[in-house]
Amino acid sequence: MSVLAVLAGFAKASDWVTGGGNPKRNGIADVLGPSAPSILWQGSLNSSFGQQVFIWQDKVVTYRDNFSTSLVVCQRLATGETLWTRDFPGSGDRSLPVGFRDSAVYVVDLRNSGPDTLYALDPEDGSVIWKSRHTVSAYITESASFAENGDLVLALEGMTTGRISRLTGDTVWTAPRVWPVSGSADVTVHGPRFYCFGGALIGGSLRVYAFDLATGAKRCSTFVEDTHPGGTAPYGNIMVGPDGVLYAHRCGDNVTAIEDHGESLHVRWVHEVSLEPYAPFAQLACGPDSSVYALSNGRVVRLEPQTGVALDSSAYIKDSNAVFAGHIAVGADGTVYATNGGYADGALFAFTPDLQVIWIDSVLNVSTSNPAIGRNGELAIAGGGTLFRVYQTASGVSGARNGQWKGGPSVSPNPFGNCVHIRAPGASSIVIRDAAGRSVSEIPLVGGQTVWTGRAADGRRVSPGVYFVTAREEVGSSRIVKLE
Repeated sequence: MSVLAVLAGFAKASDWVTGGGNPKRNGIADVLGPSAPSILWQGSLNSSFGQQVFIWQDKVVTYRDNFSTSLVVCQRLATGETLWTRDFPGSGDRSLPVGFRDSAVYVVDLRNSGPDTLYALDPEDGSVIWKSRHTVSAYITESASFAENGDLVLALEGMTTGRISRLTGDTVWTAPRVWPVSGSADVTVHGPRFYCFGGALIGGSLRVYAFDLATGAKRCSTFVEDTHPGGTAPYGNIMVGPDGVLYAHRCGDNVTAIEDHGESLHVRWVHEVSLEPYAPFAQLACGPDSSVYALSNGRVVRLEPQTGVALDSSAYIKDSNAVFAGHIAVGADGTVYATNGGYADGALFAFTPDLQVIWIDSVLNVSTSNPAIGRNGELAIAGGGTLFRVYQTASGVSGARNGQWKGGPSVSPNPFGNCVHIRAPGASSIVIRDAAGRSVSEIPLVGGQTVWTGRAADGRRVSPGVYFVTAREEVGSSRIVKLE
């Protein structure tokens, strides 16, 4: 089946409304994302680390948390103009956005003690539209999913799941459910059903449940295998591929593909992922051809959707000083955008569908932030400090020529053998990084230029492969290939 035929088979995504982008949480955008790390704008309020990002039409929302204050921030997607900020005051409280759709920003007043309350805010000025009747249960990596009419489906207080009217905040129904650990209470909506994890982490079994979206009635379930008994196993969430298959991510253990046969759920395959480094709160994604992208052994892996066989693997991208809480988004052409969940070595990677590096950009303290793609192909990501960055789509850049991205140094020849000439007028130095984003060498410039002889900072010759050149005073990178 062609990519266009597959894309025509599911609803237009348009915006990044929840974790995983859409109610199926499969990370697929229906537009092309950035072909180069060309920055449209950057900057926001100070924050200790990056958090979830949501996009609806011409606005982007996240929250900025520096442990003393926590603010929801709404900015204009095209310019970065701050439209409003919102905080629900209280000792230790966080104001946590959990979704953005149908002209409402959904925010939880997340308390360290006591019940959490869901609010719908007006995206124009942050004023309260309604306050939910039921209190909710939220974790900083979780988000709401949505029924077709825009009603929210999410975890409520007291180990229940509920459907909340988008118009009034009233509760449509509640359904009892036990979720195993924090970060595993998300639900995923597909057609007339929603899916979620259930069961206990200790002394119980993990299951995937199917519920009726109209009534909240439990329909069927299946067991999720523990392939690493006794190992650390925090959980992510469930996603639904463009072919309707469910994928359950038991972090640090396996990805399980599950078919919904109506009256029962059936396991199609189980693919083991590495126990260490495990990937808590990570987000799976699918390609437009239904390929499955997951995190394993410090890398992004591509799985064949019918069998679960690993087709491709990226370079090692994990930050050695951080958990591997990576998030993945996929453009309409199959370009894979993945974070590594890092701190000092936090980064955003763009890969081809078979996981060859296209470009890399450093994102300090990206942590659990996700790449979010807007309806015009803009890609937003959050980091620490004032780092909040929006990259422009392919229509806004000239693309690559001789390995040079807009804003990156010029390089020649490319590919190269023994040495490459690098020019970056106005810059004081350039940094060479490998395909995993690790710094290889920093070289001062004389008159805006230098020659790299293919050696690392310690004098050893580096291996053949793909490297990236970034000028200290610039934001773009140039991709170079060393042949020998």
